[in-house]
Amino acid sequence: MVGRLASLLVPGSRNVPPVLSRGRTLAGLVLLTVLLVYYETSVHWWKAGLWWDVAWLTVVLIPAVFGLVLIGLPIRRARGLLPVGLAFA
Repeated sequence: MVGRLASLLVPGSRNVPPVLSRGRTLAGLVLLTVLLVYYETSVHWWKAGLWWDVAWLTVVLIPAVFGLVLIGLPIRRARGLLPVGLAFA
């Protein structure tokens, strides 16, 4: 255990684990793409009643958006994101 942790402390070491796994990255990109397509084309979709729209929001859209947050949660441990976030603000 100590040997693996020591290699993480050495500058320039290549044993640093990725912040997001490949599966999480792929799932996040797919979910983001689906949500972007929906938001751009939702005006042309069905014209249901108020309660069907509320049901669609609560059962599909809101959980999908929170899914993006859940997939991206490990990024909070990445270093150097504060300047990047401030640059995009």
